[in-house]
Amino acid sequence: MATILLLSASYAVNAADPDPAPTDPPKSATERSRGNLGTIGNITGLGTIQEKGDVGIYDKIALIANIALSFVGIIASAYLIYAGFRWITARGNEEQITEAKGTIKSSIIGLVVVFISYVVVNFVVTKVITAVIST
Repeated sequence: MATILLLSASYAVNAADPDPAPTDPPKSATERSRGNLGTIGNITGLGTIQEKGDVGIYDKIALIANIALSFVGIIASAYLIYAGFRWITARGNEEQITEAKGTIKSSIIGLVVVFISYVVVNFVVTKVITAVIST
């Protein structure tokens, strides 16, 4: 009953406004995220991004690489949490503790490699784009 009343009320409100203001077509999730990132870049002074149009092959490659690195980082973080859980539940068993420490060490190395890869990919792509634009 309450649902019917709410639907009726919303219909009445919408019907009361015969000439609604024109609205922009809905933006895709990619366009919304680019706009939000551009706003954050403007506020922090870190730069802006291109909100519309083709972003170029180099930006697409960087985007794919960053997405892949993000997934790898998530997996490494999950392994780190899993290793911590194994260490906590080892109950003093030295063999399990040693295995957990090894997994933690490997996870941290993986996170460092992912971070360095992220920096290198973005640095190289930025330099390539700058070189292509200047020629």
